[in-house]
Amino acid sequence: MVAHEWASQVIYAAVVDRFGVTALRFGHALLASGAVLLLFAWLRRAGLSAGVALLTVVLWVWLAESRFQLRPHMWNVLLFVLAYGALFLARPRLSRPQLFGFFAGVVGWVNLHPGTMLLPAAAAVYAVAATYEQRVLGRAPAESELGEGRLQRLWTLTGLLLLAILASPHYASLFGYVVESGRVNANLSLEWASIASERGLSTRTPGWVAL
Repeated sequence: MVAHEWASQVIYAAVVDRFGVTALRFGHALLASGAVLLLFAWLRRAGLSAGVALLTVVLWVWLAESRFQLRPHMWNVLLFVLAYGALFLARPRLSRPQLFGFFAGVVGWVNLHPGTMLLPAAAAVYAVAATYEQRVLGRAPAESELGEGRLQRLWTLTGLLLLAILASPHYASLFGYVVESGRVNANLSLEWASIASERGLSTRTPGWVAL
């Protein structure tokens, strides 16, 4: 047993104990709606027109609809949209406070859902590409880029994001779990299958409305 989503389970259990399963479903709807609205906002910031951004979001929801289940995975969807946009669209300077903020955020995130490991992978790909462009192709970095294009900052970010995952108390088992997650989880959430069956509810939530 790997308690890979213990923080999500604590939050959900507290909501169910205090307010009931209906409140949990409404809370899940807020997470799903937040991910959709945030994605639309990031696309608009990236320069897409409102119509194109809306069409892109609709297509994304259609393709990802099977993942919009009442389960801790929804935290990962929301936080990945937030983190990806905050890094690669907002493109912060990666000052020390900002680096610490991303590190602390991932420390919390990895205990909500192990999909956090996608973020340091994305940062590493970005850092490799920037290193190749600057060191091999001789391109000068622009101040508008992530970390102002400075390789030291980009690699520091990558290292800190990975370190934040390794700082998790269950990280040694986490990587193996992610490899096996397809077989372990199947179609339904094991965490909530018993609750759903007990109350005759479905763990699968159709559409981003999530009600």
